Amino acid sequence: MRSIKFSITFPEPLFKSIEQDRSRKKLNRSEFLQKMVNLFYEKTKEKKEIEKYVEAYKKHGEPTQKIDTRTMMGLESFNRERW
Repeated sequence: MRSIKFSITFPEPLFKSIEQDRSRKKLNRSEFLQKMVNLFYEKTKEKKEIEKYVEAYKKHGEPTQKIDTRTMMGLESFNRERW
């Protein structure tokens, strides 16, 4: 995959935090920032998927009537047992 270089400016406190963290993890700046950007996109995607799930759940609720036949048969035999 082709890489592209570009310049970026950070406020000094943020830069110092980045330097400390990347140094502890033994990563160069490019590796560290690539990991952070990828993590940001993963978390953003995950958040959107959760929001979609919550909206669908609010709209449709739980499928209470769709119980598997085998489950029903198991429940019936369970109810016939003498305790």
